[in-house]
Amino acid sequence: MKYSLYLYNLETSIKNIKAKLKNVMKKRRLLLVFALMTTLFANAQWRVGVTAGADYNVFSIDKQYMTDVLFDGRWGVTCGVTGQYNFTD
Repeated sequence: MKYSLYLYNLETSIKNIKAKLKNVMKKRRLLLVFALMTTLFANAQWRVGVTAGADYNVFSIDKQYMTDVLFDGRWGVTCGVTGQYNFTD
């Protein structure tokens, strides 16, 4: 008697899990479709660019009271990604 009750509870819990998993999969598919649609609409509104190049940085301050400090410029590399969002009608 206990085993049949246990198996019945196990069977109903498995059915509930399957139903919940099915609902979650439906929600994920719907969310994916909406995400793809919004990227299609927003495609014309975004601009993305890449910047890169060499630069020479100099630390420029008032050196009036710093007689023993030496500031030299240094070469470096700058790279970055820029993004711009435009509102369209």
